[in-house]
Parts: sequence; structure tokens; C-alpha cells
Amino acid sequence: MAERLYTDADYILEKLPSFIAQVPLFEQRAVCDAIEVYKFKKNDLIYVENTEVKDFMCLLEGKAKIYKKGVGGREQILRIVGAGDYFGYRSFFDDGKYVSRAVACADSIICFIPIAIMDELVNSNLRIANIVIRSLAHELGTATERLVGLTQKHMRGRLADSLLMLAESFGKNENGITVLDIRLSRQDIADLSNMTLSNAIRTLSDFIDEKIIKIEKRIISI
Repeated sequence: MAERLYTDADYILEKLPSFIAQVPLFEQRAVCDAIEVYKFKKNDLIYVENTEVKDFMCLLEGKAKIYKKGVGGREQILRIVGAGDYFGYRSFFDDGKYVSRAVACADSIICFIPIAIMDELVNSNLRIANIVIRSLAHELGTATERLVGLTQKHMRGRLADSLLMLAESFGKNENGITVLDIRLSRQDIADLSNMTLSNAIRTLSDFIDEKIIKIEKRIISI
């Protein structure tokens, strides 16, 4: 269950400086006062499909996975978001309902900007509109690349692409080795790579044997 954090305008100004800076000074306090901040524990649901989009979300701390259930309840992870990423708003520009669901994959703090406020800002503020457009364009571009990889590459290529994507978003360089600052289960890695669990385990083992990666306590090093 998410826990509401009672924050003030100064907290929002500190956590969302690049966003709030685009809002006219005379509106900043009102926008900050309308924003709500919640703390989610690992595995807490953030939103589910077929529910109304009410907020533009920004992940302040932690990590979350966005996924969709397919045939037989099998999950396909569409995207993993980290601190500073906006999410959960695309459907507002479609039919107003979520087509996927999101869950915290680590303890997380999320900022909720009411869609009514975002709609007003997007329609009246070119800079805010550009933020949304760039976020949508980046998300679409990433989704297009992943679609090609997941449908045309063999298992090794799909899993390698997933690891490289995680490295780009969550990788930290430690003495020339890229360490992924995210703990995912092997099932999550399988769902991210459009593979069965058994194939994901087998391919990860191959990568370990070939000294491409190392895994210790769910922490992957490349």
C-alpha cells in the first residue's frame, strides 16, 4: 500500500527543478501545492490497465517496471524506469485509460502531477509541451528498437540487448566493469527479453561461462 508523503512546495522545487523551472513564477507555488508525493514499497502496484489516467508521474527515487500481461497471464516488460523518468501519461493522449500496469521493483518515491494541471500547462506553455513531446518521442523510439530486436533476434541477441539497455540506464563503472544498479529476478529478465524462464536461465549461464557477465546476489556485472 502506497504511503502519502506530506511535502511542501520547497520539496517539489528541489526534486523537480528542471520541470518547475519551466512554469511561470506566479504559477509555481500553485502547481507545487497540487502535486502529491507517495512512497511505494517493492512490489507495490502503481497503476493497472483499464483504469483512468489521472496523473503525470515522475519517479523521484527507486525503480519501476511497466508491463503488460499476455496469453496465459505471461508478462512482457515494456520498460523499466529509474529516478528522473516520467511515465504513466501516454494513454492520456489516447483514450484516457492505461493499457499496461506498473509496479515498483524497489522501494520508490513517485511524484503525481494531476493530469488536469498538466493538460493546462501543455496547452499554454511551449516549454512544458516540449518536455512531454521529447519524453514521448524517446519512449516511442526505444519501443521501436525493442520491437525489432524482440521479433528478429535470436535468444542470445534478445537477452544481450536487454542487458545493454539496463546498462545504459542503470550501469555504473567500477574499475572498467559495468555493474547494473538494479536487482532483477531471472523471471524479470526473461519477461524483459521475451523468453521463457528456462531459456533465460540457460542463456545467462552461457554468458557466465563465456565470462561475458558475472552474477552475485542478483547483481549483474558486464
